[in-house]
Amino acid sequence: MKAFVLACSPLLAAGAATAGVTVQMLEHGKLQTVQIDGNKMRVDDWEGRGRALTFDGDAKILRIFDSKSRTYGESNSADMRQQGEKFKQQMAQARASMEKEMASLPPEQRKAMEEMMRKTGGGSQQPEEKQAEKKYRPTGEKKTIAGQRCEVYRVIEGGDSDEEQCIIPWSAGVVKKDDLKALESFADFWGEVVSGMGMTRQQLHMQFEALRSAPGFPAQTAELQSDGKRQVRNEIKSIARASIPAEKFLVPPGYKKVGSAIGLMMSEGSDQKSQAAPPEEEDDEKK
Repeated sequence: MKAFVLACSPLLAAGAATAGVTVQMLEHGKLQTVQIDGNKMRVDDWEGRGRALTFDGDAKILRIFDSKSRTYGESNSADMRQQGEKFKQQMAQARASMEKEMASLPPEQRKAMEEMMRKTGGGSQQPEEKQAEKKYRPTGEKKTIAGQRCEVYRVIEGGDSDEEQCIIPWSAGVVKKDDLKALESFADFWGEVVSGMGMTRQQLHMQFEALRSAPGFPAQTAELQSDGKRQVRNEIKSIARASIPAEKFLVPPGYKKVGSAIGLMMSEGSDQKSQAAPPEEEDDEKK
């Protein structure tokens, strides 16, 4: 989820309230297209799987489309809560099993296992840890990314720094902090699931609070290697503002619903043939 947030945040920040915006983002060497119009979002080639993701923030509907099988999954808030409850039950069962196993371990091994469970959210409920504040130290370097001037900052968190971002400042007027609301709407929706995975909505929203407190939004993010070199993790390749056709956010003709969107998100691979009936011949004629 964090990777998804980082990939989409530049686009969501760049969106104007009165027009749609289309951004091409290179993420870990893979190009994906993200579109935002009002409170609606679409991500093509989501996670490099050849799928498309759409989210309607007003209707609270998430859909995942698979173009290979011409099928889709759909989830609403109730579906997300149900999945969150399933995760809670699974985690409780896993915790009970591990605690039973720990009872027979020597003290040192038991302590190590308890620490591992705490870090992974599998232990007893712990007070929320405050996220380390991010600080941005300007390097003086300037770049032009996707036609926009940006300034390079060293990102410092918890005293350490292994990341640099080329940031388009808020003062440039290209970005408004209020434009982050669409992403925050998705975070609220996704919070129904992560609450069952040992993560709270507050922790999820910390990511957006950190973005709001930044000097701008990142046009490029690079990891700093031990040898001093930079490895670009994501970068905006293009930004275009124009009206986006409404059908971009609707179910394409001939696609068949095969289950929940959250189910498809959790599945591995992009081939959903085992979950869906083969497309009818008349569907191919419509295509």
